Amino acid sequence: MESYERRRARWFVASGFALFAAGSLFMLVRLARSGYFNPLATWSSLELVISNLATLVAIWAWWWLTKVDAARDDQRSFLRRAFYALAMQYLLFSVIDIGQLAQVPGVTRGTWNVAPLWIEGIGTIATTVGFVMMAREFSSPAPAVVDSEG
Repeated sequence: MESYERRRARWFVASGFALFAAGSLFMLVRLARSGYFNPLATWSSLELVISNLATLVAIWAWWWLTKVDAARDDQRSFLRRAFYALAMQYLLFSVIDIGQLAQVPGVTRGTWNVAPLWIEGIGTIATTVGFVMMAREFSSPAPAVVDSEG
């Protein structure tokens, strides 16, 4: 059975991914309505699609990592490092989102124009917290395995 800490960490990561996806979709719809997607903006359009695909791949990798339960301390160390690396990745994503908010000239930070960035930023921060919580789940020694065939 899965521990309470692991369920809580998974909730943070899943919520963060969901918020990031919602912010990304909100941004795509807003840009599509404004006529942003045109032949001259092909690279920008491709960048938006690729960033969303990269998030889906990260969700896929995270899902499989959450299914792993290491029996040995060295395996737990590898998983802990992997989750800390994922946390660092999403911390850097949140820095990008906050940096974009800081760069928007002449726009009030509380308008609908920047709502997708706020949603994505909150999502990446929640995902970061969830990955740190998952990493901490593997910081204690491996539980002793009881041999029932004694």
